[in-house]
Amino acid sequence: MKKTVSFLLTAAMAVSGLVGTASAASAATVEETQQTAAQIQEIPAAAQENYPKINLLENREDSVKIGWTKYAGAVKYRVFIKSGNTWKGLGNSTCLSYIHKVSKNNSSYIYTVRAIGSDGSFISGYNKDGYAHKFVVTPSITKIENVDGGTKLIWPAKSGVNYRVFYRDSNNTWRKLAKLTTNSYVHKNLTNGAKWTYTIRYENSKGEFVSPYNSNGWKNTYVAAPKITSINRNNNVFEINWDKNNYAERYRVYRKQGSDSWVTMGDTTGTKFTDKKMVSGVKFTYMVRALNANATKYTSALSKSRWKICVMGNMSEKTRQLREGLIDFLSKQVGNKNRKYIDHVNKYGNFGLGYGTQWCAVFGWGAMDMYSRTQSNVTNQIPPRWHVSEIANEARKLGGWYNTFSTNYEAKPGDIFMTSFQKYPYEDGRTHVGYIEYVDKDKNGKVTYIHTIEGNFNWELGDNSETVVGRSCWKDRLEKDHGAMVTDYLDISKILKVN
Repeated sequence: MKKTVSFLLTAAMAVSGLVGTASAASAATVEETQQTAAQIQEIPAAAQENYPKINLLENREDSVKIGWTKYAGAVKYRVFIKSGNTWKGLGNSTCLSYIHKVSKNNSSYIYTVRAIGSDGSFISGYNKDGYAHKFVVTPSITKIENVDGGTKLIWPAKSGVNYRVFYRDSNNTWRKLAKLTTNSYVHKNLTNGAKWTYTIRYENSKGEFVSPYNSNGWKNTYVAAPKITSINRNNNVFEINWDKNNYAERYRVYRKQGSDSWVTMGDTTGTKFTDKKMVSGVKFTYMVRALNANATKYTSALSKSRWKICVMGNMSEKTRQLREGLIDFLSKQVGNKNRKYIDHVNKYGNFGLGYGTQWCAVFGWGAMDMYSRTQSNVTNQIPPRWHVSEIANEARKLGGWYNTFSTNYEAKPGDIFMTSFQKYPYEDGRTHVGYIEYVDKDKNGKVTYIHTIEGNFNWELGDNSETVVGRSCWKDRLEKDHGAMVTDYLDISKILKVN
């Protein structure tokens, strides 16, 4: 259990809105027997100056507890409440406290107390000003949900108060967990399967309690989020696997296609789920969440590990592995500065390029050449190049170049894309180059957007050596930025030869 400073909830009872000279003494050991309300009556006008002094006004779940000092010779006490300018009898008590049942929230009351002797007559005076108090309903925790690494508690916001959250320890004692000004709290660093009980109370700016608390509290078991461990592929049918959680009764699987919204795929009581609804070229992302047995309540956060995988469609296993391997390599380049790729091109092309070179093409050639050199069975068939159109011209010789406006070639993950200000550049006129990580498709299966990994953009400063590899998104065959259009696709499987 999380180690916290001990703070007993019942040890500090606030005295709220006392008028007159009453003290704020604790009444933790005072008997709480509630007597039947006495007949309503007025306090006689001839009142003495000596009287029991109210020293406790405490809000409870549906009542106000009133406490007072002992008065010599008293066998019981009568509690009065002010109605307009008149004091009305509220009830009698043989102890030093009385419970006033209240049903209306935010109600204001003024109380006073008078001592009664053995013959049934008053033997004391009363405080003519009385003791003012405002009843505030017991705060309630309205939502408890397990989030990543903890449990989130939420309650209705209330102006003019602070909130103190408590937990119940193994000795059944309420202890301080947090003091807050906002109406939510995340209890962090919890152990899977740990059981907790919480309650909440209002405080004023002085740290005094101004509300009761729910003595039963709200119970919750922390269930850690499922962790996806692998995705197995069998001819573009994916099997998603995750670790078993002994405190999870059921699991729900979610999937996101490309950049679309998350959708529910289905529920299971096991630790795997098969997804057969695939679209080629699109990236799919998966998450898992625990549910209760009846699937009526989430019992865990969404899995923090969100597995992403691209569907390659109908192609040979060698080609699929080539594309997936290249995409994995490229994703690890994101965030790198340009020097790494300029050094590589200079090493194998003897160009002597400076670090201020406009380097999208340097990354275009350098990245795939670097990847090919990490694979014993892959050869880059394009010689060192650092101009965009030169790469396109070399790809044309290999039969891997396609103009987007004159052909129906469908962009695939791992392919190279190029842009131009004109729809049909041939040997020159291209402005930018990068790699396709995955695509988006419409309901008819047509590519709408390509999601890319690129070096610096052509409109960035050429002498800016701090530009880095990043991700972007372009409309297929349509104008995107600075007037540039996606005009060329290069089939990577024709450029990188798999032996």
